[in-house]
Amino acid sequence: IAVLLPTIHVASSASIMFLFLFFLANLSAIRVRWRMGDELIYGYKMPLFPLFPIMAVLIQIVLSVWLVHMSVIAWIVAVVWISIGFTVYNTFSRTRAKLSPHDIQILEEEKVSPEEDERYRIMVAVSNPENSIRLVRSVYKLCGAKEANIELIHMVEVPDQVPLSDAHLYMLKGKEAIVEAMLYLAPTFSLTTTVRYCRNVSRGIITATREKKVDLLVMGFPQKSTMAEFRFGKNVDQVIDKAPCHVILLKGETDKRAKKILVPISGGPNSTLALEVAIILVEDGGTVVPFYVAGVKSTFDMAGFLRSSLEKIGLNKNVDIESKIALGDDVAEGICREGLSYDLVVMGVSPGIGFTRGKSIKVPELVARRSTFPVIFVKETSGVRSLVRKVL
Repeated sequence: IAVLLPTIHVASSASIMFLFLFFLANLSAIRVRWRMGDELIYGYKMPLFPLFPIMAVLIQIVLSVWLVHMSVIAWIVAVVWISIGFTVYNTFSRTRAKLSPHDIQILEEEKVSPEEDERYRIMVAVSNPENSIRLVRSVYKLCGAKEANIELIHMVEVPDQVPLSDAHLYMLKGKEAIVEAMLYLAPTFSLTTTVRYCRNVSRGIITATREKKVDLLVMGFPQKSTMAEFRFGKNVDQVIDKAPCHVILLKGETDKRAKKILVPISGGPNSTLALEVAIILVEDGGTVVPFYVAGVKSTFDMAGFLRSSLEKIGLNKNVDIESKIALGDDVAEGICREGLSYDLVVMGVSPGIGFTRGKSIKVPELVARRSTFPVIFVKETSGVRSLVRKVL
């Protein structure tokens, strides 16, 4: 190419490819910090992250576009050359890449048949036999309503000092949990199982949801969280923040029949998903109560929200919807007090703040700490936020 083209076209082509190289470097910096931020040991930690990588990406895009004025041919050459590189990587290099011992390893896995690949996919993360049956009982109606294919997953967390060759020594309890769940679900639903090794459980689960194109992830609430800076527990927090799918978090005896379900709402997609889950889980002929704690200056339109949400959900079940509004400034306390009169509480939970953890305690976290009744927390993922998570 350098021999056939004038110097200005060659120089412009090289400039575009160098800009693309540093463009990828900045995106990689954001992606690594996003996915592995809690696992890395930092010699130097970039301040105001991700401000500078984003600024660099924008500047590189502007410079690349400006080079069109220098040479249109350079853009054609650069695009063709980069396309050839991607083709070679995806067809040859990618399949021959070897994972390091610190990456995620698949120990056992069953593949989904092609005819079931397009069905709604629910992944249930199981960790021990004691809670596996409770998890699958809790989502039994969800699986039926969605006509879903179920994926049971267990992540084998192996200490850093233990070699990968000994990972099988840590998987017995997880396999028992999967077997217990399979015995309960197999007669009714199509299901597959996977057991994976990873140094970091949350990253392993998030990676699995991306690879398997999961629509809904179900997890149990951790028994306890010993670190105050984590909202629900380290692994659960990271999954809620970064999973590219809907997430359901179960706390307490959520597998019991529920004739009356409370749904604290604040508007938005999380509340809509919470309402849908409640309608599916409630017994036929039962009652779902959308509940809102209103402050003095509150302008929330409960009727308008229910109208649009129920239209989106498509209510095809014999369920009574009885909305309720209470006055008060302490929303969490109002929910906890009201929830004592119900069989189950289903409420939305929002992800944390981007690349850093917010210091303020939000209502769902307060409810999780104070509640003595069964609670299901749901996180809805859609639109731009879902696209960002799938890319990163």
